[in-house]
Amino acid sequence: MATTVDFKLITNVDGSDYSTVMPMNQDAFDFLSDEWYIDCLPNGEALLEPEYVQPLVADIEHAHMTVAAN
Repeated sequence: MATTVDFKLITNVDGSDYSTVMPMNQDAFDFLSDEWYIDCLPNGEALLEPEYVQPLVADIEHAHMTVAAN
């Protein structure tokens, strides 16, 4: 049985401390924009500063959504 993921998290983008999160469906996109007030780039990704990664993942899990990290 296949498992779907709501977000993909990529840490240490280009060797930096920043991460990107990619919403994989409309509910995930709405969560980022409505709950976290994050604007996504044209390709759908959102850039995160290091101190926001862990709180975002905790909120995603609290909302009963899933996140896959590299």
